[in-house]
Amino acid sequence: PTGGWSYYALNLGDDSDHPVEEVSLVLTATLGEPDLFVSFGEKLPGRADAEHDAAKVGGRSAYTLTLPASDLGTATRLLIGVQAEGTPCAFSLTATVTRRAAKGEGSGGSGGFPPASPPPPSLEPVLRLLPATPMAMDVSDAGVKNFEYVVPSPSTDLELVVTPLGGEWESDRPPQSLLPPKLLAVTGGPNEGRATPAHHDFPPQRTLFESSTVRDAGERNVDARGSWTYKLVQSSKRCRAAHADLGTASSAQDCAAKCRASADGCAYFTYGRRGGKCHAERTTSSACPEGLERADLELYALFPPWDEATSLRIAAQDAAPASCAAASGGAGCVLHAAVICDAPPCHFSVVAAPADQPIKLVGQAQRRVRPANEWAYFSVRVAKDATDVVLTMRVESGSPSLCVVETVDTADDSSPDFDSDDREDGACPQAHPARAADPKLVLQQSDVAADAWLKRSDGDGSFFTLELLPSDKRWCTSCSILLAAASPEAASTFTLTAVVGGVSPAGGGGHGGGGGGGGVGG
Repeated sequence: PTGGWSYYALNLGDDSDHPVEEVSLVLTATLGEPDLFVSFGEKLPGRADAEHDAAKVGGRSAYTLTLPASDLGTATRLLIGVQAEGTPCAFSLTATVTRRAAKGEGSGGSGGFPPASPPPPSLEPVLRLLPATPMAMDVSDAGVKNFEYVVPSPSTDLELVVTPLGGEWESDRPPQSLLPPKLLAVTGGPNEGRATPAHHDFPPQRTLFESSTVRDAGERNVDARGSWTYKLVQSSKRCRAAHADLGTASSAQDCAAKCRASADGCAYFTYGRRGGKCHAERTTSSACPEGLERADLELYALFPPWDEATSLRIAAQDAAPASCAAASGGAGCVLHAAVICDAPPCHFSVVAAPADQPIKLVGQAQRRVRPANEWAYFSVRVAKDATDVVLTMRVESGSPSLCVVETVDTADDSSPDFDSDDREDGACPQAHPARAADPKLVLQQSDVAADAWLKRSDGDGSFFTLELLPSDKRWCTSCSILLAAASPEAASTFTLTAVVGGVSPAGGGGHGGGGGGGGVGG
């Protein structure tokens, strides 16, 4: 409620073998402008300077408060408070605790290369993804963020999508040479282990590593969207990790092609300009968590095309195989995902959901890859004092159309029930997930073609807005809007953003803010 506080406790404990290196708090707002306050003692935090030890005030729709060990001191418990001044708010909050490995568990010491045994996995906790609710992250340095998603039962086809955010990514014509974070996933029981370049099911290894040309991302006008690229990430260094000899290469590009064609999988490689030595590096990111050592070699990272790097469509039988259910002792299957940042900084959102479930637009752009003639669904929450809703679609490929399926009352701040009787039809009610009529038939109807709540794109590279206004006969407030997008004739890739005007949406006021949309209340 307006002015209300939500409080949380985070116990750090006192583990001298694995001391805390850093605590990261990620707040994703779906309504209002909540601020974040932390105290290291036993008193609940407040807004006054004397009432908290750390704070993040006036952040965007999603932001991170990082507390290094030097700030934490001897604290063993954190008390966390969230409040929006003068407005109601809704948000999700995630805490990540990074601990230092115990002595002898690190990179293998300085006794030689490679270490006698692989280093242990990072002690950083895994972040839990809620269905259809994007989580935004800021990663300033190269590295990996790990996530998990509990697969619903019975399972349907799942989508796991990363959307790069901010700056050039969200311009009308983002440069083709931009390199996105990379997405990997593996299905298993709760203790399956994290997804890594050497341990993942999706994308399939055969897709990742089949032989073909790889282009240098440093070249001008390289299209990183549709081709494999490689990028220099460390000069005169290599990882203290196991490696595999790929023979001699005539150039870094030749070594990149050998890396991609490697039968054992290869996401990083080193190339020596003197002698042409080419090796696959068995590391998990260009940060080389095993440690770095000087060498007469250059370390490179491979980047798949955008769609392959950022969007995974996982069939139901692969998301929840029988072997996984049996191995977990009935606990169910978990999708373990890793988002790898090899071209920092990386600002992105990640979301997992059944393919036919609406993705909540919560202030950031959401990217989708869709086969021809298949609906993609989204939802937007509209506050009671909203003045308009502006939907912006940027099309990378295909010719997707965007339409309002229906609106449903959510005055009590509950999650929208798009199957309820308390709903109003929009421009394309037959596109509802329960009916999922053929997009070609729905979008070709003459009465729909003239509807103000439907907009057609102009194909590759186009950019358009669909504005919903109080003067529209279907306008609603204290409601949620169900949206559908499809490209009837060809596969499509696009991003969609929602901005709810007139309220104090996540990230700012009026049209300058982020979107409305449902989220995890706090």
